[in-house]
Amino acid sequence: MAAPPKKSMGRNPSLSALTMGKAIEPVDKIRFHHVQFFVDRLETLAYYKTIEDTMNAFSPKLAETTDEKELQAAFAAAGGKLVLPEDFAVPGQDLVDQMIHGLGWRIVGHHESATTRSLLLSSKDPKGVKFVISAATGARGEAINRQRREAEAAAEGGDGDGEITQAAKRKRSASIHEPAITESDESFQHFDLNHLNQFFAAHNGRQGVGVLSFEVEHGGVDKICASYSTRHPELLCSNGVIDYQNGKVIEVYAYYLPDANQKNTNKPDRGTILRFSEEHGGDKLLPGLLHVDHKFADTVAVPAYFDHWVSNVVDRTGFLDTLHETLGFTPKVDFNAGVVAAGEAQIESTVTGNHSDFATQSLKDGLKNQSQVYLPINNALSEVGHVHFFLKEIGQGIQHLASRVNDLPKFVAGVNAMRRYSGHGFTFLNIPRSYYGRLVVEDMTVAGRDAGLADPISANLGKALMKALQDSKQNLMNAFGVVKMRITHDDVKNMQPSIPPTLQVEFLARVDDISKIVMRSQYVNLYKLLRDHVNVATYLMIVENKVLVDIQNDDVLFQIFTCTVTQREAGQEAPFLEFIQRVCSQKSGADGKPKKIVAGCGGFGIRNFLTLFLSIELGKASNDLDDALANNDAAKIDNCEKRIKLFTSQLEESNPVLTEISDAMTAEGVARDDFGEAASDEAKARCRAEYEKYQKLKEAGNAKLQEISCRYKLAARKLRGDA
Repeated sequence: MAAPPKKSMGRNPSLSALTMGKAIEPVDKIRFHHVQFFVDRLETLAYYKTIEDTMNAFSPKLAETTDEKELQAAFAAAGGKLVLPEDFAVPGQDLVDQMIHGLGWRIVGHHESATTRSLLLSSKDPKGVKFVISAATGARGEAINRQRREAEAAAEGGDGDGEITQAAKRKRSASIHEPAITESDESFQHFDLNHLNQFFAAHNGRQGVGVLSFEVEHGGVDKICASYSTRHPELLCSNGVIDYQNGKVIEVYAYYLPDANQKNTNKPDRGTILRFSEEHGGDKLLPGLLHVDHKFADTVAVPAYFDHWVSNVVDRTGFLDTLHETLGFTPKVDFNAGVVAAGEAQIESTVTGNHSDFATQSLKDGLKNQSQVYLPINNALSEVGHVHFFLKEIGQGIQHLASRVNDLPKFVAGVNAMRRYSGHGFTFLNIPRSYYGRLVVEDMTVAGRDAGLADPISANLGKALMKALQDSKQNLMNAFGVVKMRITHDDVKNMQPSIPPTLQVEFLARVDDISKIVMRSQYVNLYKLLRDHVNVATYLMIVENKVLVDIQNDDVLFQIFTCTVTQREAGQEAPFLEFIQRVCSQKSGADGKPKKIVAGCGGFGIRNFLTLFLSIELGKASNDLDDALANNDAAKIDNCEKRIKLFTSQLEESNPVLTEISDAMTAEGVARDDFGEAASDEAKARCRAEYEKYQKLKEAGNAKLQEISCRYKLAARKLRGDA
């Protein structure tokens, strides 16, 4: 049973706890280094290098034309294996293939042993993201995969509702732990076949992220070893500190196994490892990886940098305590119960991390900084929803990995274009158009800052326009008030015959104002946040590519989430990737100079956190609708359409409340920072009063959102009962 919601609303450190000393001495200068995936199989290095050569030969064509058919033909002519866009499927994708095609990343290192193969992929900047992807090879690898498939197939019957029985789990675990299939690669323990065996056994045979790796300064590995030995010795991996020629490495288990009460035991969960290494430096490789020659295609490749890594766990506060007691990490942001709720699905989440002194006035340096480590942690509060089913199907582990890029709308447009031209790469979560804006009659009949009208149009004309847009044979607007993408001034003007004769004169006199409001409705929710800081072309690119937007104070956060990666079959839970852009404010301080940019500007998208989980649920409902339509199941079609409408309505009703919470959190953070810099007791008292004021406003917003989520929870439960 999932734990019931807590009255405490999650971890909420006091002002003094956030600004005073820490309980232990933190690990100095810790930074992101790489992540390691464990997958079913990898092709040879030569196979992937052929794909890279194809992409490098094809990419110049992107600068010559935008014609889709012509580019598909050019891709095939360059030697690419063309997949038509309509045939693209998320399950069964080769992760290396996806990254080469979709992201323009390249293989920059590899390791090959008797039983494993590992490839290191990087974006264009060698000091940025690094993904190590490992698989078993040869006869032993095939035997492992065969056993895993057989065990998973045997478990699929479960309890008839997707539940994997404990007996099936034991059978699967036993088959994957076949004693004959082992290897001891004493030179490089991190590529040992036992790592893969251990990972798959702990995650019910599913592929995914097995290692989060950090770089520490000289002496940091010994310090971490001593910290874990003293406070959490059960989490130390048996190989201990390994002293390689070019630096030390230590591995520890990230989580404890939970007990029946959803609390940590003293037994390690062996499915996810934290790796700490010294002396590898920016563009240096993990010990055992050999350098591979590579060439990036300038037209598609962009640098990317790690921003945060997210875990789904059973005991969130237990993991927070472990990270605090061993690394000195402290909570930064809470997404409390009720804030993150999609229908019946409810979670809590806390962002924890180290303290970084990083500050700069350079946007370029802010983009590249890897010294601020953020580790968001989720736990489920309900027995439905993505996090619950992730834990149920896979176990504790990495939900998603977030990386920063310089221009997210342009980056996403490029990824989407590459998928259309080649049939390879990534798709992204489907964000409802209503997230970005919709047209309501008040937009035209009430003059105001958002409408941009000096005088409103009449209520009668407003109603007539809404009816004309909805009734248009050109499908100019749907029943939810969402207008056609890239609707034009001429589209609006051509509605004149549909306007009643008595309103024709007013329509023609105000058609320019009306078309401006109608066209802006495509992105009006974003416009309320960003105003004229973003031009129309960028607004439309954001909407077309379904990028999420949030703002805190004067900082802007762009976010997008891929569909699942390493998913074998449709409907299975699996990790995914996130890409973000932090647009940090460059406002001037009292001295007239631009304020310094600090790590994490723009926050973590509290408005978008709910959108993410609602979008996941919307995606599931949409997939179910496709199945129902294919089977002509009228009852299921009706239920799925109601689910889609319910999740969309929850998003629309929650958005203004999320804005209130986001604004309060921003002001709360400013007061906290000012408290730390205040020189006098009087100044500290003022800051404390401000902090407490906005903390209460945040809590009031949380209460509103909980009330909304409770209503939709009951509605979703009723729909599930009617299914």
